[in-house]
Amino acid sequence: MKKLISFTIKLTLLLILSALSSFQAAVVEELPPLLTPGEITKNQDNYGPYYLYTPTSPSDPPQSLIVIHGTPALDLSAGETALYYAQNWAPFAEEQGWLLLVPAFSQAALHPEQRFILNGSRS
Repeated sequence: MKKLISFTIKLTLLLILSALSSFQAAVVEELPPLLTPGEITKNQDNYGPYYLYTPTSPSDPPQSLIVIHGTPALDLSAGETALYYAQNWAPFAEEQGWLLLVPAFSQAALHPEQRFILNGSRS
């Protein structure tokens, strides 16, 4: 079961990174290690930080929940906003037995063709 969860984590991350790479091949330098069930962990890849929550009793078959935050509040960073979402969605993910993935997106980290400034126009 641990191998299946690890595979699901890796596959989920690869799919997200591929989608975010603006049709460029996603290169993942290092995949996350097997995580401690019941804990939110902060991880980092070449696209930036993300938070993962692994349930103590995974669903069978394993399922993933990906939560993508909106524009961070003016007094919070993208990482702080992502952590807020991870902390608030973790109880639901635990109840369902789902892996929770919450990437942190900042305006500066997005590809210029995908980036919007706060007034909604393209930069």
